[in-house]
Amino acid sequence: GDVLLLYTDGVTEAMDCDKSLYGEPRLLDCLNGAPAESAKELTGRVTEDVHRHADGEPQSDDLTMVAVRFVS
Repeated sequence: GDVLLLYTDGVTEAMDCDKSLYGEPRLLDCLNGAPAESAKELTGRVTEDVHRHADGEPQSDDLTMVAVRFVS
């Protein structure tokens, strides 16, 4: 059930209109929200949360993620 998430700085450095970064604490909160999701659902949920944080601000960098879920 473990998950490995690789991501570029575009995820944690996404900014809202006040230039506040998405940041690692918010990413961790998002990841801890539903640990039983598939890798695809997890990356989708992070992408949606980053867009919610940006609240319509233009994307300043790429959002690249790779998630691997270990299933035994």
